[in-house]
Amino acid sequence: MDIAISGASGFLGNRIYFHLLDNKFNVLGFSREKKRGLINCKDYFSLPEGDIIIHCAETNQRSKVNLAGEPMVQKSTELTKSLVKKYKKVIYLSSSAVYDNCQVLCQPSRNLKYFDEYSRMKITNENIVLDNGGIVIRPSNIYGDGMSKKNIFSETINQLKSPFPINIKNRSPIRDFLYVDDFVRIFPSLINNKFNEIFNVGSQKGYSIQSLVEVIIKVSGIKKEIIYHDEINDLSKIVLDISKTNRFLGWKPKLNLKEGLSKLSTISHE
Repeated sequence: MDIAISGASGFLGNRIYFHLLDNKFNVLGFSREKKRGLINCKDYFSLPEGDIIIHCAETNQRSKVNLAGEPMVQKSTELTKSLVKKYKKVIYLSSSAVYDNCQVLCQPSRNLKYFDEYSRMKITNENIVLDNGGIVIRPSNIYGDGMSKKNIFSETINQLKSPFPINIKNRSPIRDFLYVDDFVRIFPSLINNKFNEIFNVGSQKGYSIQSLVEVIIKVSGIKKEIIYHDEINDLSKIVLDISKTNRFLGWKPKLNLKEGLSKLSTISHE
């Protein structure tokens, strides 16, 4: 059985690719970039038919999708429709951003309403995959070496290196954070089971942005002043309920936030 991965040169796709190789799966990594060991493709519409595909080739830049609007959403959904026809099972990487705000733990419900172009893209693709017998996973905020430079982790770590205080826009949002090595451990179970479900993949623990920044500073061992600008009054909370994921797949994270941050090569540890 061959396992295809679209977007295998990206942060998550690449980590999934090597984790499955290490676990003796037959993996075909597809990328539009020329990378050693990966299969270069002009676009993902041209992928060959196969058994299972883990679909990672979709932007996680919410602002980019919202700005592009309908053309980007339509192209994304057309690709998903193409993949469900070519593969016996599609495992789709969605996003915890589809929840918008949950004052209690976010449950993996299918009956969600979209609230911007990004959530419309994700929810539409989720439904296409589920209607064709596939699996949807909603990851929390995944961090690790090689992650995007445009997230709170990278922005904070970069400011650790400057002589100036750390500037943070908003301290109040509460989010769920998961180390990438914990994230990739779920994929062998997803491949080896015939589920047609939605699974949350997170830590089930919420940290405010302020708490996250303070933990990053503590792990680094660098004494830094923090300036919070609180540009908007954002009291949103997105923390994932992973009880279903644990019950069906036997998966739960091994590392807490401090342990995961301690593994980042970009932090000078105390």
